[in-house]
Amino acid sequence: MIGGLCDQSARFSCELGKAGIIERLVSDLENPRLQPNKISENSSVMEEDAIYGMLRSSIMCMHNSIKNWPDNKPYFRKANAVNLLHKYLLNCKNQSIRANSLFTLVYIVTEEESDRISAGEEIDFFIKTLDSALKNSYSHHMCEVGDYTFTAMEIVDGIIRLAANDGNKEALVQRGVLPLLTKLLKDDSTEKENELAAVAIWNLSFHDKNKDKIQEEPGCVDNLKRLKHSSNQALQKACEGTLWQLGGMEQQIEMKSLIGELDNVSEGKVGHVMISYQWDCQKLMVKLKDKLKAAGYKVWMDVEQMAGSTLEAMAAAVENADCVLICMSEKYKDSPSCRTEAEYTYKLRKDFIPIRVQQDYSPDGWLGILIGTKLYFDISSEIRLTDTTPKVIKELGDRGKCGQKQTVAKQAKEKVTTTGGAPRPQNESPVESWSAKDVTKWLGEYGLAHMTQHFAGYDGKAVVEMRMMEMRAPEFFYSCLKNELGFKKLLDLTRFTRALREIDI
Repeated sequence: MIGGLCDQSARFSCELGKAGIIERLVSDLENPRLQPNKISENSSVMEEDAIYGMLRSSIMCMHNSIKNWPDNKPYFRKANAVNLLHKYLLNCKNQSIRANSLFTLVYIVTEEESDRISAGEEIDFFIKTLDSALKNSYSHHMCEVGDYTFTAMEIVDGIIRLAANDGNKEALVQRGVLPLLTKLLKDDSTEKENELAAVAIWNLSFHDKNKDKIQEEPGCVDNLKRLKHSSNQALQKACEGTLWQLGGMEQQIEMKSLIGELDNVSEGKVGHVMISYQWDCQKLMVKLKDKLKAAGYKVWMDVEQMAGSTLEAMAAAVENADCVLICMSEKYKDSPSCRTEAEYTYKLRKDFIPIRVQQDYSPDGWLGILIGTKLYFDISSEIRLTDTTPKVIKELGDRGKCGQKQTVAKQAKEKVTTTGGAPRPQNESPVESWSAKDVTKWLGEYGLAHMTQHFAGYDGKAVVEMRMMEMRAPEFFYSCLKNELGFKKLLDLTRFTRALREIDI
């Protein structure tokens, strides 16, 4: 009964977590009578197997409660559900129990734990059950696994969760998921099936090796183009997002570069501060927006400015930003929409400031790579918002501040070199005039005198190039620091990163 209510009501699933029922359900998995070796391969509710029936009901409730209310994840993790369910996935011979365990695990594992559900066997299971559901001739898009039934939507939602890990994206495509997802884009599928399939393909498109395969899949791109005109906004957004990832982003960058519209330091043009966030933290972000506006900043936030095509609005918001606040959370990392915003920000080489909006969250996966070792500000509660906003404002400086742009541009033109008084060429950093001795002095000022031998021959131009590399390709940059410049200690690394970020480029 509880399992059925969880399946039908997100509100009930939410209350189940608050009431402590989830921890109680997970604790059933520690019952000696319910261990994997107590459940036979042929156990079923039809045989009135009491032990099997109790275990099946518990895991079914878990799956339905997390599927319909993903915010229950902390309750599962607190109760050690990952380890307990993984035990059934590995050791239980009963197909229904293994399937329900896997379908629950995809919602509660972290990025670091994804290998526990991403072996070839698990990925193949998702693909085979989806294939069976689409071939079902007597019940529309449903698949029976033992005595449990999964709908195509449940299976695709699991695939979306599985594809949150970048390594799984390539494996899913290699093992044949694209033709099945493309079938769900066609007219004989429901609108919700269209939407979930488009979201799944959007997630898969973030892996470069998948892009050509998606474009080559018969009917895939054509259906995405057709469905992007749907009246369903979520479906429209997913189709537009996928097409953007498949080449639209690069075309936009090339076009804007050709007509010179990506220079966010144009004289007289006031840019804005863009807040890039996942909608679940909107109330907190509105408060941040209000504080920034009160401090004199021009702020863009889609709660009030998103109109017409959401993708076009996002692109324009990033392009016209002086700085982007990337508001980090696990849901931000898992959102293809948020990833699209963040990656476009990165590709345009826009300044960005990481802001943590989820308590104790450490950026992982693609978001961790993008952030690198940048220091971030924590506003994960209203108290921290009040305490931290002045620090964010200090970090922003004049970027996005009303009335400041023309003054900054004018000052930049009036700067002169330290050696002659002649105007410095436009866009040239004063650091570029440094000699090798200046670089040595600079390192010493940041407590890195012991590293100077590794920088023999480095002048100001090389330092500026390193700063640009840190912005554009942080993963490669930090690999070079370790392997080529001999940085071994974290303290030295943080000092050098700070030194680079404080130079005037």
